[in-house]
Order: sequence, then structure tokens, then C-alpha cells
Amino acid sequence: MAKKPKTLINKLARVIDRGLAWLFTPSQEEKESDLQREDALPSFVGSAARRPDKKEVVSTDREPAVSMTPVRSLSMPKLRLEFPQHFMPETMDFVRDTKEELVLKIDTALQKNGFSLDTVGRITIAYPHKDPNLFTDRRGGYDAAMSFLEKVSEAAPQVEWLTADALCDTVHLQRMWNGHNSLYTITKSHTYAVRPELQERPLPFLDPDNKKQEVFIIVDDILEQGTTVANLCSYLTHNGALVLGAAVDGELEILQKRYGWDDDVDLKAEFKDANRNTGQLPALARAFTDSALKHGHREATPDKCLEVFEEALREHGKSVFSLTQAECFRLINTVDTEHEETSFPDLLQQMYLDARYRKFSQRKQPIHGA
Repeated sequence: MAKKPKTLINKLARVIDRGLAWLFTPSQEEKESDLQREDALPSFVGSAARRPDKKEVVSTDREPAVSMTPVRSLSMPKLRLEFPQHFMPETMDFVRDTKEELVLKIDTALQKNGFSLDTVGRITIAYPHKDPNLFTDRRGGYDAAMSFLEKVSEAAPQVEWLTADALCDTVHLQRMWNGHNSLYTITKSHTYAVRPELQERPLPFLDPDNKKQEVFIIVDDILEQGTTVANLCSYLTHNGALVLGAAVDGELEILQKRYGWDDDVDLKAEFKDANRNTGQLPALARAFTDSALKHGHREATPDKCLEVFEEALREHGKSVFSLTQAECFRLINTVDTEHEETSFPDLLQQMYLDARYRKFSQRKQPIHGA
């Protein structure tokens, strides 16, 4: 029996009834693409992923609150990128690691990318912080970045150490209340912009004439699910940077780690590719399948569950290949059949509903606008 519609749908209905929603007629190509996708979806995806009879809304790129082209043009990736090939699998602990230990880890990462501390020239520290024109609680990882900078600059004086003060987050994710919610984490994203007046020292990364690939390290005070690091790493990589890794208060896993007891899960080759960030995908697929079977979807298989989850995830600009270790753990715990917070079918439903709601909210022309 279908569950009672969630509050999100009720809100969406009220918006439409009041005439504040935006209408859009999809192209014939988009209609055909959606219909082909829907025909391929298994039954446990649910109706929220399928096109309704009425007019549909398609997504548009949200304009950032602050222009991202004051120096050189930077852009947001449409899909969160996978971590760079030699990204450090664990964070550096800038609190407990000595300055010598920190620079040794950095030098090791540099050598995997063809550099060393003696040849890299400069390294830029990126730290999460809010746009001061939009938020008052904007310090973010500033204190952590300064603590990290003090240690590494003393231990590796041959490197020019810079901070990316101009790169700001323009969206408040309200994670104080929702940060531990798995659905909230995978459906919300940071949006970055450039505020050049905040840059204390010139930042070559923003110089349109600079052809050198700039090397970055991300520093934050804490790490829970690693979402901030993953999003910022994706943004920097998308705009041409080489991101070595991250440093936080603690040594924590970022990249997905594989455990041997899930090696027998039947998945297609790309979901087990050892050269990609796939360590937790077998465990994730197993958890999704167990939840789907528990709720009566006997056609569910690990491969099919992971495929439809990947498709739903892409509606929110992410991919299973860009999930962090902790994001995967949180998802597994969410659908765990013994302590279930949300079933896998319900998780998919909500992901599609959230995607549809966002598409409505991003429209710019009102119904009667001219």
C-alpha cells in the first residue's frame, strides 16, 4: 500500500495552486529520452521517478549569487567529479601530526604526481568558508587553515604557501539540523564563487594568463561524511587544479575502502573497477538489495539496485563513484534492514521527489511573466 505523500509534495502542490510555479514544455527529444529511461526502470523505483501526464519542468543551471568571472572564468561541474587518481585516501591530521609528518605525507603525494617539495614551487590551501556578502557565520575552516599553514610553512620553507581566500561557498546547507540525514547529504550541494577582494595575496589560480596547473590541499576543522571535501575537490579539479588531499582534525578515510566479505556481490565490471573509487559499492549494493527484498521487490538484484541508485543520484549532480567512505556508510546504515530508517524504495522515491521540487524552484519566469 502506497505511503501517504510526504510534506514536500504537499508544499509543491500548494505552490502550484497559488500560481507561483513556473511552467515549461519539454522538447520532443527530452520527452523521448525520459520515456526511454522510464521504460527501463524496475518497479521498485516507484512512480515519483516517472513523468506525470501534466507539463514537466526541467532543470536549469542555477545562477550563483556572486559572479564567478571577475578574474578568470570558473564554473561548477554539473556532476561531482571523482577524486583525482592519486588523492590521499586518508586525511592528514594537522592537529596531531608533527610538522615533519605533515610535509612527509605531502611530499609522498607530490611524488606520485611527478613533483616534490623542492620542485612544486607553490601549494595553495583551500578552506571552506561562506561568502561574507551573504552570511555572517563565514569563518568556516579559516582557523584550521592557519594552523596547518603555520606548520607546513615552517617545515617546508622552499614552497610558496598560499591560501585561497577568494573562493567562497554561496549556499547555506543548514547541516546543523540535517547533516546526519543521509538523504539530505546526497541531495544538497555546495555552490562556489570568487570574491577577489577577499584575497590577501595574489592567487595564481585566478590569473587567466597562468598556464601552470596549480596544486591544492583542502583544509577544514572537522570531517563527518566528507561531503565538503568531496564537493570542493570536485570544483577545484573541474577548474584545472591538482588536489593532493585533505587535512582535518583527525586521520579519517575519505576514499571508499573495500572489505573482503563483499567480494562475492555480483556487480558489473565498472562497479568493481579497482582503479576507481568503488571500495564500498558492493556493500552498498548488498544493503540496497536486502532492503528492496524485505519490502517485497523480488526482482531486486545488487546490480540493478546500484544502477537505479546511480541514476537517481545523478539527478542531484552526484555519482556512486564520487561518494566518500562515510557517505556510503551513512547510506548503508539508513537502509539497514535491522535498524531501518528508510527503505531503499522510499529513499529512491524521495530522491526523485526532491529533484522535481528543485526543478520547480529553479525556474525564473513566472506563469504570467512577460
